[in-house]
Amino acid sequence: MVGFDEAVLQRGAQVQSGIDLERDQWWSREKATLRDGRLERLEKEYVAFATAIASDAPYSVRLRKELLTRMGAGEEQLFEALEVVELFHKNTKFTEGLQLEPGLWSDSAGA
Repeated sequence: MVGFDEAVLQRGAQVQSGIDLERDQWWSREKATLRDGRLERLEKEYVAFATAIASDAPYSVRLRKELLTRMGAGEEQLFEALEVVELFHKNTKFTEGLQLEPGLWSDSAGA
């Protein structure tokens, strides 16, 4: 028969094993998602950067900014990405608040 302390240690090892497996699966999924596909890796990193900004996640913003910088993004590109996020974040709140129809400004698309 297993004593209480040994049972707790065994359960702890099982939990840690599950955490390690989840972490490994998460990391594998992230690496697969970031590989070039229909979108290039750089484009995906900009999406990740924008998501981090919109989520108000300072650690992720710093991480994605560093990765983008290593991939050749300059301050001007990062600032432009930030401007786009801020614009659409504001516009999303505005259109949601007024419940505007999607095709309202379709005439000016691309202008």
